[in-house]
Amino acid sequence: MKTEQKIALFYLLNDVVQHAKRKNHTELLEKFQSVMKEAMPHLKDDAISGKVNRCLNIWSERAIFSERVIETWKTQMEPKKKEDQEIVDNFQPHQLCTQIKILKALEDDSGMISALFFGFRAMTVSDFRLQTGNYGRGVRA
Repeated sequence: MKTEQKIALFYLLNDVVQHAKRKNHTELLEKFQSVMKEAMPHLKDDAISGKVNRCLNIWSERAIFSERVIETWKTQMEPKKKEDQEIVDNFQPHQLCTQIKILKALEDDSGMISALFFGFRAMTVSDFRLQTGNYGRGVRA
């Protein structure tokens, strides 16, 4: 979607929510609030972020939405930190899959070892004696 279309839709939303607040249509405001979290990242464009922030400030001044909610949206509008962007740029799904497989194998091995350990702990000395032969009875030469 083009930047001009995004800001036009946001201005339409601005008009609707301000009228809804004036007419006390809280249900409509609640519905918009629930979808705004998903919409805000699409409005990060530098060309329109100032305009969006101006509307958010107006909403805050006019108590259209709570301060906490508006601050959450403003945070979503902030550009990603350089470190975060670096992580995204260097992400290698193949390495992640390999590491997950290794961890899964280690988990399976530790589960087997613990099952063996707890299985041996539950056994008594008589469990180790064989039924036939002289084993376990102290064979004398």
